[in-house]
Amino acid sequence: MRSVLISCLLLALSLGYSSQTEAKPKHRASKTEASREISNPLGDDTEGPSIAQDPLREATEALHAGDDDRAARLANTILASTDPDSREARSAGYLLRRIEAPDVTSKVVVLLPLTDPKYSAIAAQVQEAFTLGYEQASGSASLHFGDSGATAESVTLAMEDAVFQQGAMLLVGPLLSLQAVPAAETAEALRVPLLTISRALEDASVFDFVFQARPTVADEIEALLAHAMDVEGRTTF
Repeated sequence: MRSVLISCLLLALSLGYSSQTEAKPKHRASKTEASREISNPLGDDTEGPSIAQDPLREATEALHAGDDDRAARLANTILASTDPDSREARSAGYLLRRIEAPDVTSKVVVLLPLTDPKYSAIAAQVQEAFTLGYEQASGSASLHFGDSGATAESVTLAMEDAVFQQGAMLLVGPLLSLQAVPAAETAEALRVPLLTISRALEDASVFDFVFQARPTVADEIEALLAHAMDVEGRTTF
């Protein structure tokens, strides 16, 4: 297990995500500016309303480019035109919080149930393996650990803290299967890369910001069947 976790960490440290690591200028959009001119969210010089083809993506790109004013206008446009409970609204709300958060750093935050009575022992072992892997790795990223607890709510809070308070550029985890899907959904809403180490997430390809570090059970079954049929020539089981 240790070798798998070390491999996961090496993959995490090599996942270069340049748009996340670039420091943003210190200029911040005022709340007045953020809510103004929603009829022209792109902030261009054209007359009349201007609608972005993908406002959420363009808002994220504006945030990474340091254009907080434009990012805020686009995010507010999304909030004004979508269902408050939609995924888009959640992402837009997160984006507005990121504008006021610390600049993105070189931190990689690993999410583990460090203080949960049931899982703290295994979490400590996993933490040790990641620390060892970090010592063997090279790169400018710094390794940190966040307490994910053992529920969907607690891992969401841990991810929000890592991004909004610590400026994490990459998240790793969670360890527990029941947190895998909620964590993936939160990473997608945060628009921050997540390297999942749980095999409970069957298909990360449906997410833009989630990467699988380990093969799923379905992947292993498919590989075994392919070997049996293609290499061993079996036709019945």
